[in-house]
Amino acid sequence: MLCEELDDVDDVIVIAEQIIEVLRRPFDVGSRPIQVSACVGVAMRGSETATPDALLRDSKAAMFRAKHEGPNRWELYDATLRERVQRRRDTEAALQGALERGELRLVYQPIVRLSSGEVTGFEALVRWARPGHGLVAPADFIALAEESQLIVAIGEWVLEQACRQIAAWNGQHPDRAPLSISVNVSGRQFARPDFATSLEHVTARSRVDPQWLMLEITETVLVSTADQALGQLERIKRLGVRLAIDDFGTGYSSLAYLRQFPIDVVKIDRMFMDELGGLMSADTTVIAAVIRLAQVLGHEVVAEGAETAQQMSALYQLGCDYVQGFYFSPPLTQAQAELLVRGRRDLGSVRDALQRS
Repeated sequence: MLCEELDDVDDVIVIAEQIIEVLRRPFDVGSRPIQVSACVGVAMRGSETATPDALLRDSKAAMFRAKHEGPNRWELYDATLRERVQRRRDTEAALQGALERGELRLVYQPIVRLSSGEVTGFEALVRWARPGHGLVAPADFIALAEESQLIVAIGEWVLEQACRQIAAWNGQHPDRAPLSISVNVSGRQFARPDFATSLEHVTARSRVDPQWLMLEITETVLVSTADQALGQLERIKRLGVRLAIDDFGTGYSSLAYLRQFPIDVVKIDRMFMDELGGLMSADTTVIAAVIRLAQVLGHEVVAEGAETAQQMSALYQLGCDYVQGFYFSPPLTQAQAELLVRGRRDLGSVRDALQRS
């Protein structure tokens, strides 16, 4: 909608709000009332050099920002939004070649058996060593990779590197119980029809025992693709690869899916850690119920995000199987993780500390 001869931004806001209000009213389609929501993006011509294409581009960016905030909203394209959009474009352009330039790195966070304090494996996490920006955390680029579909190539690279690494570590210590490696799988990656075949090729190339590998798939992905998910999970299980529901408790948390899907591990999301162990804590009640139910169904439980002695003591008392978090260790570089692999118990005996508490 092109509006001419407006005096100031207040006039624009009035028009945007009127558009939203009109579109919120139900529409009669046949004999049925249909209600819709609207999001409006607004861009104003800042100078005589502004072009129609620039106005369309900027108003579209503002509209997407309004959609991100929720239904029935308007957003004005301003200098702050322009800077945010430009940063996003720059990040996407840089990310396009990050894999080819060898800028991606894996770090490894230990997973600890709570009853003994022994490191039983690692979760492989990707970082981006972006020139001029240091080590970029996943929160700053994974969502962008998802939208641009770069996530499939990145996910395949992570899977390959993680498998090669765990095969090397276990090969160095054949006399010990093997370590496992956990890898996150994106929704786009999981939905590919050839994913199980690709996974089989990766494990064969890296000479990794499939039982050493665990794929973490978020609860949201499983629920949103429920019709196809079961078949995909069964194909993966036939390869011998283990499966975990990641971030359990943040989505639908359907108990039926715990029974229906062929999973091995339930990973409790870190959002439940804040008040764990406190008197009358709802988080403690929820975690206790999840641990009990998962174990009755034959699943192991990993608690993520443990950072305090109080949380560790509560998880131990509740019978949680495994834990990972900054209480033990942040994600480690390959060299740091290798030092831990050599000692295997360098994190100390958690069991003794908990029994004394």
